[in-house]
Amino acid sequence: MTIEKSKSWQALDTLFASQKNQDMRSLFSSDDQRVGKYSLEAAGLFLDYSKNLIDDKTMTALLSLTDEVNLKEQINNMFDGKNMNPSEHKPVLHVAMRNRSNTPIMVNGHDIMPQINNVFARMKTFST
Repeated sequence: MTIEKSKSWQALDTLFASQKNQDMRSLFSSDDQRVGKYSLEAAGLFLDYSKNLIDDKTMTALLSLTDEVNLKEQINNMFDGKNMNPSEHKPVLHVAMRNRSNTPIMVNGHDIMPQINNVFARMKTFST
């Protein structure tokens, strides 16, 4: 099943259609806790998504979608170097490319960070 056919996606699509003409000012004026409800702070970053057409129903539908598509499992699979790229039958290595702490990233039982660091070193040599 594709994500677009999931019940949660359909619910989000319906919510979007019903809210796309919503006025942002009215959302803020009707909820004085909006910024606190629709923002978070972590690792020194402040993410404010209160200025989006979002409400409690939308948040519930979004969280439902994450459950329906097993997002937590997919994130773990990505960090574990599991095969997730269906067209190339390879792991996605986004986390390895951004892993500046050199924490081992295992793919098929092998730490790929030495290879990643080697490519970065060659890129640096080339660019300088």
